[in-house]
Amino acid sequence: MEFKAYHKIKQFKDVVRDIQFKANFKGLDDAGQPIYEESKKPVLTFTATTKLHGTNAGVCYTPEKGVVAQKRSSLLPTDALSAHFGFNQFVLVEKKEFFENLMSDLHTSFCKKGQQITVYGEWAGTGVQKSVGISELPKAFYIFDCKVYDPTTDTQQWIDVSNFKIDESKVYKITDFPTWSLDIDFNIPGMSQNKLVEITEEIERECPVSKELGINEGVGEGAVWTCFYNGDKFIFKVKGEKHSVSKVKKLASVDPEVLKSINEFIEYACTPNRIEQGIQETGATEKKDMPALLKWVANDIITEETDTLVANSLEWKQVARECSNRVRQYYFAKLDKF
Repeated sequence: MEFKAYHKIKQFKDVVRDIQFKANFKGLDDAGQPIYEESKKPVLTFTATTKLHGTNAGVCYTPEKGVVAQKRSSLLPTDALSAHFGFNQFVLVEKKEFFENLMSDLHTSFCKKGQQITVYGEWAGTGVQKSVGISELPKAFYIFDCKVYDPTTDTQQWIDVSNFKIDESKVYKITDFPTWSLDIDFNIPGMSQNKLVEITEEIERECPVSKELGINEGVGEGAVWTCFYNGDKFIFKVKGEKHSVSKVKKLASVDPEVLKSINEFIEYACTPNRIEQGIQETGATEKKDMPALLKWVANDIITEETDTLVANSLEWKQVARECSNRVRQYYFAKLDKF
């Protein structure tokens, strides 16, 4: 049995970057190097589930090894039943028959010979964490993901858990509780930011999972947003700030009108012609020349377009990041064509 940790869940800005790069990826050249070309970005539908504040846990299975419980960093030894806040005993003793049947059925349905399957979830409830609604309930396992792993090829496949049939006390699918859907335009992803904040604050005010299980007005932690695009899974979290037991990187609200003005200014001022002029003026031919190119384009826009910034009630610091992103994408795509 190989331990397969659950991946880290990224921030919104990281997924924006990853999807924009994936949209620009056009394949490999004759030397096997990636080719990038500035392209229109997709509009993708993300689905959100409640982010629970407990501890990451999982159940791994092969027909040869049977059921093994795990935490975020390792498999749990079968002779340490109290391990991981009692999760080991929950899997190997209290719910032994249930997990043996569940994992065997999942393996039969989704795996080939030699593969292993793991369900991932949050082990949450009294004694695991504090200050959230779910911590007022008895410990339970909330399944949120599933993966098939093939050790011979070192490949993996994600399985949609929403269709799993779970009829057992203290074991739930997170998709059986309220979910949300949002179309995100990755040409202007910031326009979705306020809706992400709104949903996070809704969950924070009252955790929908603990509410359905009988705890009213319990604080929720946030949301986890997931989407599949061109065969890859993209996932990010947005957390609230009411509970102080975890460090929070809060997603800020934005002014849609300002954001629209920023995008329009970038389209107007940070043009391919201006970037090409910067490339010529700086003699940029390699990736190491990027800082000089960024500085030249920024200085040229500030010199030539300050009046336009002022007329649109903008400051350079508001547009600087998007300007740099535009220059990087254009320049890297140009280098890939050489």
